[in-house]
Order: sequence, then C-alpha cells, then structure tokens
Amino acid sequence: MAARRKGGFFTRWLMPLLLGLLATAGALIVGNATLVPAGKSRPPSITDFGRPAAPVAAAAPAAKPHGSRVVVDIGNTPPPGVRTGAAVNDPLLAGTPKVGRAPPPQFDVVFRRVTVLDASHFRVVRDNKPVIVGLAGVGTLPFDAVCSDDAGTRWKCGARARAELARIIGPRLVGCVEVREEGDTAITADCYAADESLADWMVSQGWVDPLDPYDQRFRSLADDARQTHKGRLQTAPRPLP
Repeated sequence: MAARRKGGFFTRWLMPLLLGLLATAGALIVGNATLVPAGKSRPPSITDFGRPAAPVAAAAPAAKPHGSRVVVDIGNTPPPGVRTGAAVNDPLLAGTPKVGRAPPPQFDVVFRRVTVLDASHFRVVRDNKPVIVGLAGVGTLPFDAVCSDDAGTRWKCGARARAELARIIGPRLVGCVEVREEGDTAITADCYAADESLADWMVSQGWVDPLDPYDQRFRSLADDARQTHKGRLQTAPRPLP
C-alpha cells in the first residue's frame, strides 16, 4: 500500500515537474543556437551561467602593400571591441592642439599591441619574439627616476613619464618609419599614434629631451617645455587627469 502511494506521488507530481524543466532547458539551448545569425554576438542567457565571456573579435585594419611600406589607417578611433577611458584622460580626444609633425602616408611597420616601458621605449612582439622599440632622436627618463620641485619635494617623474606615453598611445595602433635595428631584440624608429608623433609629444610635454639640442625638429618644442615648466620641469607636480 505504501509503495503504491509513493509510485502515485512520483507519477503525479515529480515526473511532470522534471519533464517541464528538461523541456525548458532544451528550448533555451535550441533557441540560442538557431535564432542568432552567424557571426553575430548575442546577449547572455540562462544557459551561459558559469561560462566565461567570449572575447570580442577586433576587426583587423585594412592594409595593402605599397612598395616596401604598408598603408594602414592608424586613425584616432580605437579598434572595434576595445574600450578607452574618458576623453579627459586621452590627450588626443580631449581637444589638445597637435604639436608634432604630420605622419607619413605609409609606415614601414605597424604594431597593434604595445607595452610601454618608460618615457621613450615600449615592447612589441615581432615574428613571435619580444622587441624593444625606442623613439628615435630623443633620450629617455627611466621608470624609477625621481625629480624635485622648487620646494625640494621629491616625486616619481619617471613613473609619470611612462604613464604619459601610455596615455597618448592608449588602445591605438602605432605606426613607425625609419626603423633601425639595434641588435636582435631592439630597434629605434620614428613612431606615431593617430596623427601625433610620439617623440614630438614627449619632448613638447617636458618628459624627454632631444639627443641633439640643436635638432630643428625638436628645438622649439623643448624650449617651450622648459619655459612653461612642463613634465619633469614643472615646479609643482600636478596629478594626471
């Protein structure tokens, strides 16, 4: 008698509930697989619980050979799927006037991912090998460099300089010309982000000096940075925006 009651309870209540849950899960899985067009992203659903988010694929920039150089648009817009900070944190989006010379129409090489090391060096991957790129024509400010203001207060100008170079590059592509090999793992080059020269920008902001103080390309930018106390030359260091 008791066994009959248990069997009736299972048949009447538990079995319909389990069948309903299985039918709902099956409908969700089939719907997610069939209703999303190929190549399109879809919003997360209940079936994604515990599943890591799929990375957003960034479209590769259009490129075509042009003699020994590459024609690539390294414009001001970040690649699809890459988020950047607020405009006030990005000097190229904050309405800051352009300071450097115009970029060339073609680049010898374009880097899609860079890791900034200090005021004038960043690391890239070339042919599956790490390479250090130095900005041609300028010196550097080591990351651990410390400066003093007029009051004698010491501050980490090297770290601030690296942050400034990283801030202007942001998520952008970096195009370079006049590439010079400095060994198996290092090169120097004249590099640009969007339409701004990285070397010109860092000199104009007082973070680095030109190697040749009489270089006409950098001389006026360096003089203005000294006269207006920019970068490491400032009398009262201000926080980055």
